[in-house]
Amino acid sequence: MKKFYLQVIFLIICSTSIAQANFDKGYFIDNNGNKTTCLIKNTGWKETPTKFQYKLSENDDPKFATIKTVKEFGISKVFIYKRDTVLIDPYVEPGDKKQLDYTPQPDYKEKMIFLKVLINGRASLYSYSGPGYQKFFYSFKNTTPKQLFYKRYLLNNTTIKENNQYKQQLFNNFKCETLSSKDALKVDYSRKDFIKFFKKFNECKGFEYLAFYQEQSKSKFNLTVRPGVNFNSLSVTNRINPAFNVDFESQSTFRIGIEAELIFGFNQNKWSLIFEPTYQYFKSNKVIPFRSTEIESQSVNVDYKSIELPLGIRHYFYISDNSKIFINASLVYNIDIPSKIDYELAPSFDLELTSNVNFAIGFGYKYGKNLSLELRHYTNQDFVKVYRDFSSNYQKTSIILGYTLF
Repeated sequence: MKKFYLQVIFLIICSTSIAQANFDKGYFIDNNGNKTTCLIKNTGWKETPTKFQYKLSENDDPKFATIKTVKEFGISKVFIYKRDTVLIDPYVEPGDKKQLDYTPQPDYKEKMIFLKVLINGRASLYSYSGPGYQKFFYSFKNTTPKQLFYKRYLLNNTTIKENNQYKQQLFNNFKCETLSSKDALKVDYSRKDFIKFFKKFNECKGFEYLAFYQEQSKSKFNLTVRPGVNFNSLSVTNRINPAFNVDFESQSTFRIGIEAELIFGFNQNKWSLIFEPTYQYFKSNKVIPFRSTEIESQSVNVDYKSIELPLGIRHYFYISDNSKIFINASLVYNIDIPSKIDYELAPSFDLELTSNVNFAIGFGYKYGKNLSLELRHYTNQDFVKVYRDFSSNYQKTSIILGYTLF
């Protein structure tokens, strides 16, 4: 058992390393203005980075570049980060509104940061993200970016007020025939509203601009048929009378399941919730010695059936556009179909089988939109816990083929 877990962990680590080593074509510009074409590791930063990993070629060893040596880097049509020394208010709104600041005005500090370009043109929009917050900046005609300021604060112990200075900033700096003061007042402090406003201003002025933003992907739903093979074994032990010990040994059985998967829209669709009702069974016969002057042996039959209901979390690692690996962990609840172990010559010792909640870990590969293959291992179960003198050990590993219907 320990050997199996070590093998699975080793495979996951190795495959994860391979998947995470996916670099995209990009560039960076150093402090001297030299532009280097390279491959940049896109980790989908939630927080604005201060460094990034790159390779000069596919076979090159990865290297790190930092904000101290690079003033711009990006991946074509995906993102651009530009370095600037700006005035930024470091205040972050606390989760508990009772702990809001009493000061409405900004307390700007000078800081060198990377800014993520959302709109790049005569009127540019940037974002800067940290743990649980996002701040926005603007520049006009290549001026130093300035923070669009917004802050909620306490007027007294119970009254929350807002400093919406950013609306005045928009109105003062971005006037155009098709934009009015009402347009600026309608803008919420959100990525979506700022992008809409800056696009409208650039278009009104006839300025060319490039948009470097991706809307968060929507959640997706997959339904997958998943037949497979179970490699399972069952042994039964009687603590009082070893004559009733049975080892049904290993065998392979068919399983069929249908998986519902909800793929979340955040983090590049790498996380999903999975639920897979599955029919599975174990049926075997074993002849064991029987202590009798007339009969030397007896037949013991097991016929176990259940509907598994695994509920779990899956994480994907992209290898290419059509190829990814995944790992998942599930809590498995079982609906028992009447099952038992039948001692042919000792019916008083027959055992009704009752499954327990257990766990499963899986490691798999998906090709394209439809085909997948998974190796899954389940924690052991004792089907006869209710019997004082008996115990059992049911072990199972599955190989599962999947075909996604939609």
